[in-house]
Amino acid sequence: MGAGVQEEDSSFQSADIVVNIQMGVGGRRKIVLSSGSSFFVPVETLAKIGIVIGSELSEEQIRLLEMSDQINAIRIKAFDYLARRDHSVWELSRKLDRRGFGRDLVARALRELQDRGHVDDARFAERWVKGRLSRHPEGASRLKAGLRSRGVDRRTIDQVVEEIFDEELEQKSLFEAAEKILRRKKMDRGDLLKALVARGFSYRKTVLYLEDNHFAGKKDN
Repeated sequence: MGAGVQEEDSSFQSADIVVNIQMGVGGRRKIVLSSGSSFFVPVETLAKIGIVIGSELSEEQIRLLEMSDQINAIRIKAFDYLARRDHSVWELSRKLDRRGFGRDLVARALRELQDRGHVDDARFAERWVKGRLSRHPEGASRLKAGLRSRGVDRRTIDQVVEEIFDEELEQKSLFEAAEKILRRKKMDRGDLLKALVARGFSYRKTVLYLEDNHFAGKKDN
């Protein structure tokens, strides 16, 4: 009988009991345990599980609750980044990794954000291409390289660039790029061709463009 009492007492002492629930920030509550440890949980999680003062929590429950709080913290930080500008999934993952969040939890949180439409690489790529062309007229290969450097997959890149960068826009960008280059420095047709190709325009289309416009054959005397 004594052994049974000791076993029961030992089990009771090892249990973590919620002794206090305090207000936190960002929709979180601080859970204080009888062991002296504490952690935060989103208020919706608290209500869903029904944690109150006096609740007993197992180690597994505590682990899952702490993980839930970490994922919530990742979401909050991700929204903070997205409020400043649109990001690709890779960009967000990289920034969140640098904040010290676990990679597995970051990946899980970002999957949830993708499922809810908060993060979308196709949408990001479309906005990035349009914004880039409005500031820096350049060719398809440079646009694709820019998206690759931001972690967008090849299929999405090809689809977005081909959809946005049609023949009309390509000709417009060629003209704007040529004008911009020549405003900075007068050059002959050969040098202008090299400069435009370096900006991502195809060699063949650039040659045809220069032949069809007033840039063809002209040199700075």
